[in-house]
Amino acid sequence: MVEIKEQSWAKMNELELKNWDDYRKPYASVIKNLLNNIDICSRRYIEEDEKGYLVQIDKYKKEIEELKAHIKKEENIDNG
Repeated sequence: MVEIKEQSWAKMNELELKNWDDYRKPYASVIKNLLNNIDICSRRYIEEDEKGYLVQIDKYKKEIEELKAHIKKEENIDNG
């Protein structure tokens, strides 16, 4: 039998009160599209050996990082 500490229940209840979809759902399709673009660029780079695809991959990665940072910042502002 696994013993559950009282603190872990408190954390679980706290997480249940937060609705992460409110913040993340609008951005999910954008992030998915950027990831898809990275996959396409990777494939095209391998097929064509064109260095421009690597530059574009870096831009997409940076855009994803900035978007995720923005989402986390908004979550922290609203959740105190």
